[in-house]
Amino acid sequence: IDGVILGPSDLSGWPRSGLLQWINFEGLQDFTIRGSGIVNGRGSAWWRRSTGTKPT
Repeated sequence: IDGVILGPSDLSGWPRSGLLQWINFEGLQDFTIRGSGIVNGRGSAWWRRSTGTKPT
């Protein structure tokens, strides 16, 4: 990564489909991420939104 990958900042627009990730990699083997860039998932906004319980 040579740059910045940012997670979504507008939590109100996040789909309620049960999808838990905003970035996904599937079917990879021997996968490496290199570079001087940054991956910022903006987790603190999501932590504040969490109720600590799972819907039933």
